[in-house]
Amino acid sequence: MVEVNGHAEPGYEKVRDAFAANFGLPKETSVVPTNTTNKVFQMVYAAGTKPQSGGAYIASWNMEEALDIEWAHAMAPKAKIYLVEAASDSTADLMAAVRIASSLPGVKEVSMSWGGTEFSYEASYDSVFTTPGIVYFASGGDAGAVGLGALPVPRPAAVPRSTMG
Repeated sequence: MVEVNGHAEPGYEKVRDAFAANFGLPKETSVVPTNTTNKVFQMVYAAGTKPQSGGAYIASWNMEEALDIEWAHAMAPKAKIYLVEAASDSTADLMAAVRIASSLPGVKEVSMSWGGTEFSYEASYDSVFTTPGIVYFASGGDAGAVGLGALPVPRPAAVPRSTMG
């Protein structure tokens, strides 16, 4: 199972371990989050280096990331969870991170709690979501929850091969 996100959350390991302890879930014993031999959780930097962290805007990404990983772990306590950190929240970097996520060993699900508005060349990214045997879950957006009326489904949830959550 993979969560794809746009920024790095400093100190996430402590938050993850506290959640696991609180709910009696398996904890990752490695202190190196990028170690490929980790059994419970592994962080992957899509660009090969740790992306930017910090700031209020990025903190909102971090909160969503933590929520998704923690509850994925609660629902599938024996699954190895990967967090693939994109270099930024640009569409190109996020799609590159999804490609990396799709290539990781044993991955059957890729979760993306982000989305964006339509743009003229969006269909050029649709092939990113065609890896056989992998289900792609994408955010359906938050705007409908605050009474803003019917808004378009964000990308990548609008991609024919993704599943909106």
